[in-house]
Amino acid sequence: MRILKVITWFPPAYTGQGYQVKTLVPFLQREGAQVVVLTSSAAKTDAQEIMDGFEVHRLRRGRGRIGAIGFAARVFVWAFRRRKQWDIIHLHGAEWSALGGVLAARALGKKSIVVLTLMGADDPQSIKATRLGRMKIAVLGMADRFVALSTALVRSVEQSEWDSAKTVQLPEGVDEKRFAPLSAEERRAAKTALCSQWGWDPDAPLAVFVGAIIRRKGVDIVAQAWPSILAAAPTARLLFVGPLKGQADNHEFSDAFVASIRARFDRKDVAGTAVFTDAVSDPERFLRAADVFVFPSRNEGLPNALIEAQTAGVPTVVADMPGIASAIVEDGKTGFIVPQDDPAAVASAVTRILQDPALAASMREAARLRSVREFNITSVARRTMEMYRRLLD
Repeated sequence: MRILKVITWFPPAYTGQGYQVKTLVPFLQREGAQVVVLTSSAAKTDAQEIMDGFEVHRLRRGRGRIGAIGFAARVFVWAFRRRKQWDIIHLHGAEWSALGGVLAARALGKKSIVVLTLMGADDPQSIKATRLGRMKIAVLGMADRFVALSTALVRSVEQSEWDSAKTVQLPEGVDEKRFAPLSAEERRAAKTALCSQWGWDPDAPLAVFVGAIIRRKGVDIVAQAWPSILAAAPTARLLFVGPLKGQADNHEFSDAFVASIRARFDRKDVAGTAVFTDAVSDPERFLRAADVFVFPSRNEGLPNALIEAQTAGVPTVVADMPGIASAIVEDGKTGFIVPQDDPAAVASAVTRILQDPALAASMREAARLRSVREFNITSVARRTMEMYRRLLD
């Protein structure tokens, strides 16, 4: 079974879906698939490499809409010329590149899958609202399967003109061994090593946020909640783990936004209590040391960081994203789901976890058990392979 995966941004570029594809492919290959990844590059020439045991082909891509359309054309040509090398084209994100992939599969009489990754961006209603949206909807509607990461995305397909019978709900997966929680003694050692970098007391409460430093992720809500959290837990410390800048044409990143957040932590009452690490390759090191994971994101598909935190057994405070937050966090048992854009609710929930060791301990155990049951990557790989087999049959 030969799978061509197409994704616009792939590591080392920082995107949740790129990170998920990189994690999943080796598990698909263990199940018998032969996978090649086709992605973009800002370089002037195309390139090829081996990453974690699979081929990655990088096609040059310009900036902006013209660059995106040009990349879609290159995807079409590349897939068409190498038509004997793949059976299914699996397209991650309903972007221009997905249009090129769907059209290539259609022209060749082969199968195509489109993954819908983010509410508000590549759900059908959002696509239709963009420039040339109706044309995109028509082309993407030719795909043989739509993979929706959450029930929110499933409902979006059901409310569109696409054939909802083509939809498969398939979550993100997490490597349960990589994000296995530590024993109490090991966790203290990990926390001591981490806190020593900034001269922090390892016995003090540690809150962690993992994700891009952008408004959509609710970073500003964390910043607004932090003074109240400090008032209740004066020794608490906060880590923002994630990139402060993105690809050149990723408009979610803003230097002005980052500057405004940094300015909040320069104030006298909170100075020295928070650190921005920038992008890291080992988020598990931070999660294993965390006492609470704070993630008041406004909009997601099914966030890797939240699943990883729960798999690592970290009590979580997450904003209510209908059909998304509750799919990962069981309110009151593995963490707390709070209203959107509510710093006071975030502060109250974080404080409750930090001040109630028994509650935090029960949440740690429940979070790990539920996440491994629902999101372990071996199971996701096997379900993905079953989708491929059914599609070819």
